Amino acid sequence: MKKRKTFLSLLIAAVATFGIYSATAIKASAQYEFDVISDTHIGSDDQGGWHATKNLKTTLECIAKYNSNDQCVVFNGDNVDTAYQDTYDQLYNNISQIKGDLSNNGYKIPYMYFNIGNHEYSFGGTSTGNYQTCLNNFNYNTNRIRSLIGSRPGVTDSARNNSYDLQYINNKNDRLAFLGTDEIPSNPCDAYLNPSQIDWLSSTIRTNRNEWSNSRGKKPMFVFLHQPLQYTVYGSDPTNPNFSGWGTLLNTDTLEQYALNGHPEVIMFTGHTHREFSNAYYGDSDNFCSLGSSSASIFGVPSLGNTDNDPEGYHVTVYSDGVVVQGVKYRSDGPQQVNTRTINF
Repeated sequence: MKKRKTFLSLLIAAVATFGIYSATAIKASAQYEFDVISDTHIGSDDQGGWHATKNLKTTLECIAKYNSNDQCVVFNGDNVDTAYQDTYDQLYNNISQIKGDLSNNGYKIPYMYFNIGNHEYSFGGTSTGNYQTCLNNFNYNTNRIRSLIGSRPGVTDSARNNSYDLQYINNKNDRLAFLGTDEIPSNPCDAYLNPSQIDWLSSTIRTNRNEWSNSRGKKPMFVFLHQPLQYTVYGSDPTNPNFSGWGTLLNTDTLEQYALNGHPEVIMFTGHTHREFSNAYYGDSDNFCSLGSSSASIFGVPSLGNTDNDPEGYHVTVYSDGVVVQGVKYRSDGPQQVNTRTINF
């Protein structure tokens, strides 16, 4: 696969043909909002430099108090540090306690969706469990947490029972597609999507596109995968010796060719690389990649669990004529905006 074009050339092409990066072009009222976080790694607090429990609490309290209109928050993989049941129990108990504390103070915890990462198959180091057993355990435990949260207006709450999943947001008008590996590769940090999953995603994207209308314009669709696509965001170059064992989507070319190419309405979020935001965001493409001026946009989500700084994620606001994606720091005194990208329809 050829390496991506330079960020500057992508920026020029995108502005010329699709109108992204213009924060002033959005004119309509906001339709809905949600947040995306990743790599919470609950169960890792006994490791030096990890603040998983504290950072999750700060994030969810910040969203509930200051972004109360958000319809949901997406956890994009590595929700727990290992596949042991006690780490899932820690995640459940942490969220239950945060939910109770917020409720006692008049706030409502947002609805939650969970995607699967490589640590949901890990029992420490390079030790992995049985693929189907670990997948079933992830689905059972995250469905259990979603039941704890309870239903919320505007979002669907059907149980996940596969390696991939589809949910709806904005009163069943827009789609959230969650992808997950269909096997544990030789490097357990990698992911591989079976042709059937890619076909499913391609069909879902086409269905979404067929629902465009002249009055509404392009209808967004959001796609989530824990591992990064190769040669996109920071840490995704498998030929770079600094990143060679980090893990990527092995069949990136197939996903791009048969599902993502030609679909600028698709906005994708990946995680896994633990790259924090930079204040020089517009001159640094490490947290963002465009697959082309007429194709999908990809955002790399920082790690929530192992930063000594304020936890970070994305706040997404959807309008009838575009989407604004803000990189934010979650703080006790409210979210602090770090960067903004606008994708205009």
